[in-house]
Amino acid sequence: LLQALGDAAVSSFRSASKGNEMVIAEEEISTIFSIFQDRAEFAQRFNSHASFRMELSRRGFMSVKDSSAKQPPPNLLRQETISLGRYNQFLFLLHEGKQSVSASMKSEVESRLRESVTGLLKRYVEKDAQFREVFEEYQFSKKGQELGESNGELRVVLTEVETELRQFLPLVLQTLKSILLWKGDIKEHIGWVFPLLTGLMICSSKDVRETVKLIFEEAVAPLLGLN
Repeated sequence: LLQALGDAAVSSFRSASKGNEMVIAEEEISTIFSIFQDRAEFAQRFNSHASFRMELSRRGFMSVKDSSAKQPPPNLLRQETISLGRYNQFLFLLHEGKQSVSASMKSEVESRLRESVTGLLKRYVEKDAQFREVFEEYQFSKKGQELGESNGELRVVLTEVETELRQFLPLVLQTLKSILLWKGDIKEHIGWVFPLLTGLMICSSKDVRETVKLIFEEAVAPLLGLN
């Protein structure tokens, strides 16, 4: 149902950006925003408790061992990234498009977009820093031949954080590519976008670093007269 709702909304937004009539009322647009935002936030509240997730996994609650089970437990990490990805897609489409919407709707889209993108990129930077810190600690424990329980715990945490980074990477890249499309319009957002971009410059992902480099070269540099 949510997939169908998302597809219908995207189709309407894209059609309206080409000059066609917006078939979804603005009140309904706000409702659609809230549905996907709430779904992502619900999953995020669970996903933010890594120790709780790991304990559930140890106790067998995160996998189906009983072949009689009808379906596996929900993958809330996937739910979060898919819902947030669709939510951001709506926001970028309405922000970049030429849809005929009211000033209040434009303001709402701008506010939601800033909040969502800021939260996503800051979280990714924090998780990446955590991964590098845990990885360094894990490598040190191996060199010191501390192969007991503490080493095993570090390995579990490392795997958890790496899984989160891998799950969020496509969403982060898509967000950065959407920012890249702003080109000269990035000037309107540079105050809050710039610190997010600089934070990503030292992250582990080569793809992220290269996309940030493109944004600086093709969107930020012209603002400084560096064509």
